[in-house]
Amino acid sequence: MAELEKLGTAVRQLRDCTEDASGYDTSSLTERVMDVVRLELRPGHPLPLGAPDEDMWVMESAAARVLRAAAERVPGVRSGSCRITPEPDQPGRVAISLHIVAPMTAPGLPALAEEVRRSVGEAADHRLGLEITGIDVHIVGIADEPGDSEKGSAL
Repeated sequence: MAELEKLGTAVRQLRDCTEDASGYDTSSLTERVMDVVRLELRPGHPLPLGAPDEDMWVMESAAARVLRAAAERVPGVRSGSCRITPEPDQPGRVAISLHIVAPMTAPGLPALAEEVRRSVGEAADHRLGLEITGIDVHIVGIADEPGDSEKGSAL
């Protein structure tokens, strides 16, 4: 959502700076804007919930939101990209890949990753009913103080 706001600001600034936009070809800009919108609205693929014989599904984007929130229950952790991939050879089971920014105050990154893995695993099991084969936690940045992850870390 923040990317859309930045893009909107840039478009408004361009419009304000351009005195005569009548000769300007906006198709390229429009195409890029729509690509961002489609990316934000893409729900991902459906994921199975419950037993294999039940017909219950959740979209990847909804499940990812729950899992990112679970990761952020670990003090100082900020979550980013979360991918949930169905296992092709294990119907009904999924693998999770999550990117996080760790706090500088974390006593040890392996222990922090394990705590995130445990929190995400519990949410996947208890809140979503997903059967998981594994959770990969990728630490993509370190935040000096609370809130730093929003200022400059790329997730």
